Amino acid sequence: MINFLYNWYLFQNEVKDGTFKKYIFWKLYKFLKIVLPIYYKKIEVKKLESNSNNEIIVSLTSFPARIEIVYLTLKSIFIQSYKPRLIVLYLANSQFTNKENDLPHQLLKLKEKGLIIKFCEDLGPHKKYYHAFKDFKDSKVVLVDDDVIYPKDMIKTLVDHSKANQNCIIANRIREIKYNNNKLVAYRSWKINKLQVQNPSKFLFATGVGGVLYNPNFFSSELYNVDVIKEICINADDIWLKANSIVNNKKVFFTNKYFNSFIELPDSQKESLFAKNVFLADNDLQISKVFNYFNINEEKFQ
Repeated sequence: MINFLYNWYLFQNEVKDGTFKKYIFWKLYKFLKIVLPIYYKKIEVKKLESNSNNEIIVSLTSFPARIEIVYLTLKSIFIQSYKPRLIVLYLANSQFTNKENDLPHQLLKLKEKGLIIKFCEDLGPHKKYYHAFKDFKDSKVVLVDDDVIYPKDMIKTLVDHSKANQNCIIANRIREIKYNNNKLVAYRSWKINKLQVQNPSKFLFATGVGGVLYNPNFFSSELYNVDVIKEICINADDIWLKANSIVNNKKVFFTNKYFNSFIELPDSQKESLFAKNVFLADNDLQISKVFNYFNINEEKFQ
């Protein structure tokens, strides 16, 4: 029942203000915010599964402020209808100096079900693709965030659409890049999950929080230019990935299934890149720097 309610909430498109449906929608949202974390806390580890026969690798990263609750996100991946082969969590050596001794028991218990924990250089949110694309270059990699509970068909939706769009990046959540008189408009004005261009398109900007399926072989070695990453976009992995997809002539396909945001974990937004990047306009600055570095203009999106 909880998965049915979660899906109903996510599938609602353009619920009008002032309607009874809007009232139900917000009541359900508040209910899910409370109940979903409790539901996943109660799921026993023995009920979780991965599937060694599937090609999908799920990769994510986390940091100390969320390490106590990231196991809830991971549980929502383990109970997907399409089971990944592995889930890999990349953590910074500098943030977890005692390695696994710094990690909570609830997280470590998931290792017996297919979770791999790797410690690496701190590259901020870039850790989740930078190492996974190298470690699993012959697999398909789904990148996810560490602060939401994923609906049960999230991976299946990506995989199903990838079959007919094998040369595309597949995303459950997108923004549409907008230009005005050959000038990029502000990131905050890019519409979310509203298709106004052909699908797939280079104008579609995949955002990692929805889950994004990548083929590591889509990218050139420039994706791994650590010096440039550190200099111009250390907090913006989605932007760096988008620019590299443009220069490698790859379009984004939007699954067009989820129209509302996935439920966030309790207290996960106390330290959030979203607030810094979006509301403080850091994304606009980083987009400008990255697009200038790659000489990306409106023509490159055609």
